[in-house]
Amino acid sequence: MVDLEATLQDLVSKLGKVKLLLTPREQTIGNVTYKTAFIADVDGLPIELIEQIES
Repeated sequence: MVDLEATLQDLVSKLGKVKLLLTPREQTIGNVTYKTAFIADVDGLPIELIEQIES
């Protein structure tokens, strides 16, 4: 399993400044809980990062 915060830190260390559109937060869909965050690509388009934390 990949840790979302660690992935964000890794992106910052590799790419420099990363535009964070939505800070990591928990979201439950059905009986599964995810941690989600959004960053922007170089053109400003949103990219969603998802980590499943409970099923």
